[in-house]
Amino acid sequence: RKDQIGPSDLFYIDIDPNNNDTSGFEFVLNPSGSQEDYQIFRDDNEEPLWDGVWKSAAKVTDKGWSGEIFIPWSTIRFELRDEYTFGINVGRWINHDGEWHLLSPAPPRPVDLYFS
Repeated sequence: RKDQIGPSDLFYIDIDPNNNDTSGFEFVLNPSGSQEDYQIFRDDNEEPLWDGVWKSAAKVTDKGWSGEIFIPWSTIRFELRDEYTFGINVGRWINHDGEWHLLSPAPPRPVDLYFS
């Protein structure tokens, strides 16, 4: 079921279509083919009630699992330009090890003592 993935391995892709490092979309898939998606805003806040239109499939084999994700251009709203540079990040969660693997980890943020 969509937006109800329990404890599981995951693959995700984040797309920042305006390449502004503050907004975008996240698409998540698990080995059973369940989906989650989020709209990302203000850098690291997620809106889980956003539901994009996209397709995916997953297959479990004796060597692990693989997945495919198809995201139509109309799902990731972006500004009209002559040239496009999208920000993209991909990652996976290995549930039994409790490990995240990211293509591009976010840089650590300085601690803001005034707003803690």
